Order: sequence, then C-alpha cells, then structure tokens
Amino acid sequence: MMTGRFQVYLSLSLIMITGPLNFLAFRVLYDSYGAGSAFFVSQGVNFLYIVIGGLLLYPRMWTFSLRAPCFLEPKYSVIGPEMRALPQGRFLVMATLDCGGTFLAAMGAAHTPGQFQTILNQSLIPITMTASFIFLGSRYSKTQFIGAMIILLGALTAISPSFLPQSPDDDATNGSVHEPSPQLGANILYMLSNVPMALSAVYKEHHFGIDDVHPLFLTQWVSIYQFLFGFLLAPLQLLPGISSRQVFSITVIDVSNHWAVMTFLVSFLVSFPKRA
Repeated sequence: MMTGRFQVYLSLSLIMITGPLNFLAFRVLYDSYGAGSAFFVSQGVNFLYIVIGGLLLYPRMWTFSLRAPCFLEPKYSVIGPEMRALPQGRFLVMATLDCGGTFLAAMGAAHTPGQFQTILNQSLIPITMTASFIFLGSRYSKTQFIGAMIILLGALTAISPSFLPQSPDDDATNGSVHEPSPQLGANILYMLSNVPMALSAVYKEHHFGIDDVHPLFLTQWVSIYQFLFGFLLAPLQLLPGISSRQVFSITVIDVSNHWAVMTFLVSFLVSFPKRA
C-alpha cells in the first residue's frame, strides 16, 4: 500500500501536468468555436464530466461490497447506502454555484486573451480567502494577506489595458476612438467567474467532511445538476455584453442545431440510471 506522503506527491505531480493541459484545451476550444457557441461548449464539457464520471462511479456503486480500493484514495473505496442517502440539497447548492462560475468563464473566454486568463485565474486565491474569512472564520497571517493582495493587484493590472481608449487603427471598426476596449466586459466576466467558484469551494469545505462523501460521488451529482441548470442560463446570452460585444440575435447564437444536439443529450441523461 502506498504511503500517504507518496500519494500526495503523486497527486500534486498529476495536477501540475494536467492543469496546464486543461487550460490549453480550454483556450483552444473557445477560440475554435467562438462567442456564438461558447455556451454550448460549456454545456458539452459538463456533459462529458457526467459520462466520464459515470464510467468511474457507477461500476463502483454497483459493486461497493467488493471494496476494490483505488491507489489514490483507498479510504473512499466503498459507496454504500449511507453515502447515497446524503441530502441532495447540498449537491444542488454546489451545482448552482459551479454553473454560475462556468457560465461566466465561458461567456468571457472568447474575448479574453490567453495571457489574461492565466493571470485572472489566480484571483481565485484571494477571493477564496475572503470567502473563507467571512463564512468559515478563517484567519490568515500578514504574509498570506500581502501575497493575496499581490495576486489581486496583478489580476487588475492585467485587465487595465482594457480601460484605455482604443487606438485610431480600431476606429473604423468600433466607431469612436474614446470608447473603451471591447475586451473589458469579457475580462470582467471572466474574473467574476471566480466568485461563485470560491463560494462553492467554501461551501464544500463547510458541509462535507473529508470522510463524508466519495469524490466521484460528489462530482457526479454536481455535474448532473450543473448540466441541467446550465440550460436555464441560455437566455442570458441575449443580454448585451454577455457572450458578445453587442446584443446577440437568435441567428448569431444558432440555437437550432445546438438545441437539437442538447435535446438528445438530455434525453440520454434522463434515461441513464442515476442510482444503482
């Protein structure tokens, strides 16, 4: 059996490898599909979470009595009736917060440069610290506080060019030289996505002890609810500044083909057994 320290090092190594790859894939996806399809890319990713998570979770739920351990989390090898009886309201709250965060990130990603995204992502740290201070009563040292402020200042500095007037070269396409850069709204949306993400993390820390729930079980239920809640946010794309520099029309969003695909996915999801 692996030692606890080795598991920690292995997990951190995997995070360091997969984290940059995940960010690169995120950027490529939203660049490829553009603002008009950002919402559906986000929903597609949520659906893949359900599929992949289900492939890992449901066999373990159906054979929980076999106690087949996973080398990364042996203490969570059993998903029994007690875990399945956990209140669904907890998962709903986390899904709502995560859905808001991924929606804002998706709407801002198309017009937020990749180098901005890398820095703006770091603002999650001071925002989470603030939420932990307010809701959990966490306390931080002066050094930690200064570090968080440096991170936040770096994020604000990164988007500061968006507040500057456009250059004359952009005048022909954007009207007035004195208008703010069209990136500004997208940058703000992308940065604000860290707020519900931080609240979700704090809520999880408060309501789920380390031995309360299997990570796969938690992720699967949150992903299911998040995917379904995501459709409720689709009309927000029609608001000015959400997912576009101007108001989206139905033809720009191209809902006909996307909704046909999503209807199929929902039908598949509903028909798939959620419980063993």
